[in-house]
Amino acid sequence: MKCPNCGANIPDDKLYCESCGAELQIVPDIDYDTEVQIEKEMNKTLSDIAHDEFPEEFDMEYDEDPNIFTMLAGTNKGGKVLYAVIAIVLVVFVIGAVVIGKKISTAGNFDHQMELAAQYEESGNYNDAIAALEAAYKIKPEASALLKISDLYLNLGRENDAVYTLLEITKGEFNAIDKENAYKKLINMYLDSGSYEDIANLLKTCDNNAILSAYRDYMVFEPEFNVEEGTYEDTVLLKISAKGDGKIYYTLDGSAPTTNSSYFETPIFLEMGSYNVTAIYVNGYGVKSAPVSRKYLIDKDFVFEPTILTDSGEYDQATLIEADVPVLYTLYYTTDGSEPDKNSKRYVAPIPMQEGTTNYKFICYAPDGTQSSVLERTYTFHLAANYTPAQAVSHLGDTLREKGILVSEGGEYKPGISGEFKYMYSAIYPIEGRGTFYFVVEYHVETDGNWVTSGDVYAVGVDDLSVYKVLAGEDGQYNLVNF
Repeated sequence: MKCPNCGANIPDDKLYCESCGAELQIVPDIDYDTEVQIEKEMNKTLSDIAHDEFPEEFDMEYDEDPNIFTMLAGTNKGGKVLYAVIAIVLVVFVIGAVVIGKKISTAGNFDHQMELAAQYEESGNYNDAIAALEAAYKIKPEASALLKISDLYLNLGRENDAVYTLLEITKGEFNAIDKENAYKKLINMYLDSGSYEDIANLLKTCDNNAILSAYRDYMVFEPEFNVEEGTYEDTVLLKISAKGDGKIYYTLDGSAPTTNSSYFETPIFLEMGSYNVTAIYVNGYGVKSAPVSRKYLIDKDFVFEPTILTDSGEYDQATLIEADVPVLYTLYYTTDGSEPDKNSKRYVAPIPMQEGTTNYKFICYAPDGTQSSVLERTYTFHLAANYTPAQAVSHLGDTLREKGILVSEGGEYKPGISGEFKYMYSAIYPIEGRGTFYFVVEYHVETDGNWVTSGDVYAVGVDDLSVYKVLAGEDGQYNLVNF
């Protein structure tokens, strides 16, 4: 059916137009006096109506409140009376339909639901009031219903529901005034509970200029640097600022600043060396911004030579090869005797020393592409261990099968996953406080024969074959976990 007001399609189960809100008039409107008269007529029994219409045929004695069909059976003009009574029944049916239709039409009316909600609220029935408001919102999605719902949630002590309802308004397609009212209600709730951080987070996504202006002091701003990060030949005069009136704290070594760190008041002189300047903004209510970092290298016509902290020599214990790389520089290395360049392996963490004799070559690149000279180190490593790498890989396979992770069917498979799995020894790695382990990498051999790492790495003890899964920690260290 189409809406007579705007022409939009109205689903069969709807009594109003979802587009313009116009009500669907199932039956003609009737005024109040007519409706009262109808109800009075319906209160009369069929027998009374029959008596009024056919007094002669029903001029006989009956028990009080007689049955209409008994009356019909006792008349001489039963056919005529029957016809008349059927007509009366039809009239009453139509009258009932009018009244019911009127009530249905009223139930689908936005204003009617809002009036019901007001009545329920006045009588203290807040849950019924919320139900009526939700019905009104479904008929016509206006912010006024949601704002009232949030108030009722607060009356019931359901603060989280009130917050969620108000957030719906701030994120929805409502006019600026409604959104402004929702923001004010939310902020006042947060102020009552001292939740200043929630206010700051709310204002991050706010696009209402009136609200942003009124509550500017509760906002946090990102620190801004007057000099782009990079390499400079002369001293840098660094200034850090922010749009708000809060305070800025900073560090020069990349550590996370706190309110106990250096307070920015005057420009910072960055002279020879490398700096990782990290700053935060703190508003007057103690709410901090996320830290912002910029890296600077003050380098006057020289190329930094990387420092390899692990000396050449012979080793019988698992050892990590460590290097000291300055901020903004990048270190690359090779292990096959070839000359390193930017296409070689990049040093990102200490390197586990390979078994046998290995010649490492290192080269460092500055941000502008300038390169250092090549540094060489030679290591001879023979581990004294109870088990070999091959034994470690074999034991890992046995363990995975025992746990049901692997199924051997002419190869190693995982239930429900196509393709075979292979395990390759990668390195010998010392874990502080745990011992020395063979690191074994899991590969997934896809149906097309392509090998890809699954992302899982296992550690097998070199002396006791204990098995763990390896996880990389946020600090760059490896952690061993049971599985």
